[in-house]
Amino acid sequence: MSIASSARRMLLAKPRTYGGSLVLNLLGWQVVRIFGFWLWRTLRIPKRVDARYAQEFSELKSRGAVFVPNFFSPSDYAYIKSEFERLKPAFEPDGTEIGIPHVDRMSIYDPRVSDKFRSLILNAPMVREIGSAYLNRDYHFPLHVYLTNVHLGDNEVGLPQNGGTNNLHMDVPTRVYKAFFYVDDVNESNGAMRYAFGTHTHHALWRLWFEYVLSVRYALNRYRVDTEGEYRLNLPWVRITDEEEKKYRINPEPMNGKGNTMALADVGAFHRRGVMKNAGERHTIEINFREVETLRNNFFPLEQWFRWILGRTPASFEKFKTAR
Repeated sequence: MSIASSARRMLLAKPRTYGGSLVLNLLGWQVVRIFGFWLWRTLRIPKRVDARYAQEFSELKSRGAVFVPNFFSPSDYAYIKSEFERLKPAFEPDGTEIGIPHVDRMSIYDPRVSDKFRSLILNAPMVREIGSAYLNRDYHFPLHVYLTNVHLGDNEVGLPQNGGTNNLHMDVPTRVYKAFFYVDDVNESNGAMRYAFGTHTHHALWRLWFEYVLSVRYALNRYRVDTEGEYRLNLPWVRITDEEEKKYRINPEPMNGKGNTMALADVGAFHRRGVMKNAGERHTIEINFREVETLRNNFFPLEQWFRWILGRTPASFEKFKTAR
């Protein structure tokens, strides 16, 4: 691997859910990581949220997730639905998923996506304004946005749906912000994500202890010869038991919502993909801010300055940046 490619990987590396050796985790490495992420966020000058979104921002901070119904005007919503249906036959399977339900996707930067559709999603100011204030930093890259169709066939109803993300988990031990736009109604029958409201506060004593326990479990499972990634077929490396859910009062609830709802969520809370009870489809648009924690995002203003000094062209992705 070249020095350039190694540097690129380091600059774009996202924080992992767990990390470190067994010895480090026994000594409390996960707790140290949580403190480090908290310090990195709180030492910055606080970003203020636009007063128009104060109520939604307050609910996100207190509960970990907030639903915003009737997000787009009726005419814009109708256009988004019709364009989604037009594009859906061109979606491709998400190769990272395991088993069922099936997940097909298309990037919003695909040339087949119309400029109007792309602009409506990327330039919705509430999503970015709340995200920047909640994470306390700007996001300099194009948003990772996918049009997503999750579907289950008639002959698959009742079959196990227990791939890695169907198990209770959290993404990263710090604030992690995502938005989900419901193109159609999302409910328990079509597998609405189940979210444990209030479990996004990593500094709570029960959470610190539980993450310590899970990090040690992760480190022990690294020694298994049949694991090839964080998730293996049917079970993740770190499985939370039913008894632990009860002990720590983790109660995932379905994130039900009508079409034209925007759900804003901190997926550092415990959550799981819902089980589809009936054959059918679930249509959403997923907006991911995960790369906000990468080194390149944090030092991107410096990169822009160096490009300007050296007379280099702007980064290739800057043409996709959303409006402020």
